[in-house]
Amino acid sequence: MVDEERGSFPDNGSDELAMALATMLPEPVIEHASTICYALSNPIRMKILLLLASRTYCVYSIKDLFAISDSRLSYHLKILRDCGLIEGSRDGKCINYAATPLGEEVCRMIGSFRR
Repeated sequence: MVDEERGSFPDNGSDELAMALATMLPEPVIEHASTICYALSNPIRMKILLLLASRTYCVYSIKDLFAISDSRLSYHLKILRDCGLIEGSRDGKCINYAATPLGEEVCRMIGSFRR
């Protein structure tokens, strides 16, 4: 059968497919998880997140550590901020960044990959 070769669900009139879809995560959760996966798909962003999980850093320190341009760093920080992994707070001329509780949880998960 062609369907079985492709690995698709059998359409035998049962509710098997409907039950499988019903057990999936809600669409907004899947969308948010997808956004987080995209944010982590870049090694620089992953390194920034791991750095910020340990303590708060001023944007200037992050720039010096990664030796990247202001615009490139701004782009990476925006992606991490937009999906809720980091947050920034202004302190005079400096914006201090830190991992959010979600970002810290993701870092713990990444740390478990060592095993």
